[in-house]
Amino acid sequence: MRSVGPTAPVTTERMHALAASGDDTTLARREQARAEAEAALRLRLALLEGQEALGEYWARSGDVSKAIDELGFPLRASPHSASLPYRLGFIMGERAGRLEDALAAYERASKSEPGNGRARSAVARTSSHPRRPDAEVLAAAPDSHAMKVAKGDVYLRRTGSADTLAAVMRTVPAVWDPNGAATYARFTALYVQRRYGEGLAMLDQSTSELTHDVNRYLPTTLMRAQLQEALGERKLARVSYATALSLLRDSLAAHPGDQHIRVNVALALAGLGEKGEAVREAHRAMNLVAASSDVQTVSSVMGVAAEVLAKAGETDDALDLVELLFSMHTGREVTVPYLRVWPGFDPLRSDPRFQALLARFGADSTGRNLSAGGGR
Repeated sequence: MRSVGPTAPVTTERMHALAASGDDTTLARREQARAEAEAALRLRLALLEGQEALGEYWARSGDVSKAIDELGFPLRASPHSASLPYRLGFIMGERAGRLEDALAAYERASKSEPGNGRARSAVARTSSHPRRPDAEVLAAAPDSHAMKVAKGDVYLRRTGSADTLAAVMRTVPAVWDPNGAATYARFTALYVQRRYGEGLAMLDQSTSELTHDVNRYLPTTLMRAQLQEALGERKLARVSYATALSLLRDSLAAHPGDQHIRVNVALALAGLGEKGEAVREAHRAMNLVAASSDVQTVSSVMGVAAEVLAKAGETDDALDLVELLFSMHTGREVTVPYLRVWPGFDPLRSDPRFQALLARFGADSTGRNLSAGGGR
């Protein structure tokens, strides 16, 4: 069993919880983790491990409030831990939408372990909420590549300009591209700036085949297809869309419950002109997230789904979804300025209702209005 110290081993119940949060997410594994954690607590063995494992169990089971309660106890007992406040921050922010509490937890994790790049990145991401001042984002970890990407993203979503994102990406070395993060950031900047040819040249230099994180699952070939389509290179775009669709369908076969994969299957189908199937896949993706307590996943999947519906000519449904996303209290933090410039919403620009929505929600000067299209 593990003591509070940093060199202690991981217990059996913690191993089951970690497995249940990774590849093996079956109900049986989650229940095994819960049973072992409760047994440890009854015997008062590995008390902190048991509480942490129960927190993981309740988070995976969708009971966010219980997860937060369970994780709070070991955090109070182990105040110098970095992993516990990071996990608590993730659940508060990603699952419960409690961004201020999440930020406090992430900042605690960063202070406990100043060299933890993941914690610093989480501080930047959470600080990018429109209600927080730009200075707080800029002040943190200026030399972190992840922070640079986050800063550029903040300015894009707040101002509708990708200039800052493009500028900071010029300072990020080509060898830094964890899970395709830099490739996607460069694509985003060039796509918004409508520098499509430069975007294709950038992808030619990238070694990344896929961008994937908690909010997106995007093959590089899908980015290429969008750039080619924007340039009017329809035949090349069709080949790229087909390649992306094949890759995505292979991934979906292995992970049929992954909403991010499914919604990008829909986007690739829309690019190929398979409008009916694209719309059906978009609705399947939204059905998968309908009961989710993870507000980030909900808003990011629905954002891409709105693009799919717009591309498929389902304008009224797309606008209904955009309006719904504007009303959400949190999510991918995609604001009115972002919606004004993201090319994926070009099919809606001439519609009076779209313009009315931008005017209506853009009138809120606090920047609290959120919308779609950022999580791919």
